[in-house]
Amino acid sequence: MILAKDILFKQHPLFKWLFCLTLSIFILISDPIKLPLLFVVVLLYLLLYLQIYKFWLNSLMRILPLIIAILIFSLLSRNDFYNDLLLIARIAFLLLISVFLIKTSSISELFAFLPEKMNAFKEFLTATLLFIPIFFESFTQAKKQSNNLSKIITICLELTHSQIENIRQQIENPDDNIKMQYSWSADVMGTVLLIIIGYICFY
Repeated sequence: MILAKDILFKQHPLFKWLFCLTLSIFILISDPIKLPLLFVVVLLYLLLYLQIYKFWLNSLMRILPLIIAILIFSLLSRNDFYNDLLLIARIAFLLLISVFLIKTSSISELFAFLPEKMNAFKEFLTATLLFIPIFFESFTQAKKQSNNLSKIITICLELTHSQIENIRQQIENPDDNIKMQYSWSADVMGTVLLIIIGYICFY
């Protein structure tokens, strides 16, 4: 879908980081009454890439134990249930922004704006982002093989260790063909969205 690639996929990496950071700040400081409207606006923006909702739902399923724990703690401690629901909504919203950042960019592209003298730091960040999904996948597989916590940790470490060479190869051989394929119109559209979100937040 050309429109989706132009508007979502071709933002400059530095702008995309600033875009996601600004959106996250708006999500955290927005009035609870305005949060649903912000959510709707962002969802409409992301309709340009429908698959992102599938990735988001998968990510929500992975943090489902955390969501359940928050709800149980709220009930047991007699906290304000509305505030805890609001916290869950903000977490889900921030997760959507994180999924957008990762799924509309390649790993190497995310840090393409960093200077060459920061290559070591760039490689560290890239390795971290590559490692996180592998860790969660390994943890899921380990839970299927054992119910013992120490055994799960051992299996998880073994599975992640086996992927170290693959991660190293991805870092040493990045896909340079995707770099610099940016569109100023994508940044303009992103800026327009931020202006709309900012207007909703503060007016």
